Amino acid sequence: MKKSNSALIESIILSVIVLGCTWTLAIKYPSLGTGLLGINWLYISIFFLFSLHLTEIIMTIYLHRGESHRAVKFHPAVTHFFRLWMWLTTGISRRRWVAIHHLHHKYTDTEKDPHSPVIFGLRNMFFYGIEITHLSMNNEMVRNFNDIRDNDFLEKHIYEKYSDKGPFVFLFLEFLAIGIWAVPVWSAQMIMETFIATFYVNGIAHTKGYTNFEVDNTSKNVTRLGIFACGEELHNNHHANPASARFSFRNDEFDLGWFYIRKLQSLKLATVRKNRI
Repeated sequence: MKKSNSALIESIILSVIVLGCTWTLAIKYPSLGTGLLGINWLYISIFFLFSLHLTEIIMTIYLHRGESHRAVKFHPAVTHFFRLWMWLTTGISRRRWVAIHHLHHKYTDTEKDPHSPVIFGLRNMFFYGIEITHLSMNNEMVRNFNDIRDNDFLEKHIYEKYSDKGPFVFLFLEFLAIGIWAVPVWSAQMIMETFIATFYVNGIAHTKGYTNFEVDNTSKNVTRLGIFACGEELHNNHHANPASARFSFRNDEFDLGWFYIRKLQSLKLATVRKNRI
């Protein structure tokens, strides 16, 4: 992981420089520190938690269950909102993410698995999880994968082509709203999203927990209450039947993602293909 160590050091140095410049500007030009909406830490905290939670919801019910496994399909208006919000807050390519996830299920916990703690180690999943995932971008299947829904003009010319630019648009919008304080708020969201996806789900969920099903991999249910990652904690259940839109199985298990899918279904904004393991 020598190359990863170098990349990590470069990222830390760049972050320090960026933060130093922003705080210098805030001290020299106080008006930059408030933005159009001013500073209210209660509202900022609520927005931060809501924004992070909404991103986790979309990642699991749309990108994972909907696009990767085709277990659920959403109304076009809902889908467009999901795609826009995901572009703004994650910086990922939907096409590449789906392809990498297919690799994960096809080669779980083998050397071809793009993000298995069995192969890379849990410690490396914590420190270099995002870089480990990026390594799989060079995989031929990932490069050539095109089997995604709604592969339209927006996808090809904005969401896919400029997938890494969305979060900076989001930062700019936050900066207009709350000024220089957008930097730590935005940074915290990016860090938490990465932690949940690359370490908590890809790492912990293949290392710690219990199992309901015997599968040919190390997938675990981290906890019975799938709330923090909106149901992704019930990973063993998911690996037992990836085609199911519902990740909970036992009566004492709760899948928050399934709760939201059911609500959207009741509003005729979602169609579930399969909901039982």
